[in-house]
Amino acid sequence: SDYTGALICKAVQANKMIVYKDSSAIFTLNPTKYKQATLVDTLSFDELILLTNAGNEALHKHATTILKKDNIPITIRNAFKKKIEKTDIGPYSDSRHIVALTDQQCHIVYIPLESIRDIHSILKQLETNRHIDINAISYTQKELSIIISGDIDNIDVQSNMKITSNKKLITMIGHHIHNNVGIAGKIFYTISKLDVNINNIIQTNSENCLSFVVDENKSEKILETLHDTFIIQSSD
Repeated sequence: SDYTGALICKAVQANKMIVYKDSSAIFTLNPTKYKQATLVDTLSFDELILLTNAGNEALHKHATTILKKDNIPITIRNAFKKKIEKTDIGPYSDSRHIVALTDQQCHIVYIPLESIRDIHSILKQLETNRHIDINAISYTQKELSIIISGDIDNIDVQSNMKITSNKKLITMIGHHIHNNVGIAGKIFYTISKLDVNINNIIQTNSENCLSFVVDENKSEKILETLHDTFIIQSSD
């Protein structure tokens, strides 16, 4: 597995870890769904970790963390194609603002802030449920929103909880995306022209990603538009 390989590379202090997959390295979008997806030549360790946290299965996120600590670079290649398509991952710093886009099936758990005494027990229930993952938490003046993915059938829904499904968590990965003045405004202005309602905007502790939740039936058009606007046009 990726994780075992990373542990071996750490133990022997390898110069590089080369991973052969059944898909061609890492793309700006899922290449099986979007024909406009393009190959990502290089990624930083942090960008790869963000991608895997957002649902990309290119490499186990803990494997990347292990290799990052020892500064061991990674190359991901396709095991079945003669044409070499690869992505190199390492301690890179890039001026690109948007590197890749992902979408992940999700649900939103709403808890009114007036039920603040119950928030701890609800969070504990979600954290210990092995069938789901907590992707993000956001809040407004009236309620707390917990973005989760996985099987929600095992959740003990309490009277002060409301769960909405058929949502997608869209994540944009890019170098210092939060420090690029005006980029967030441009992103949401572009989305607004598609007549799309954004359910939640997620603030993270990383300066390299921006996430938000939309209705599932709108996600494909959003991804295509953002990709064409911020990745294809910016590379021309």
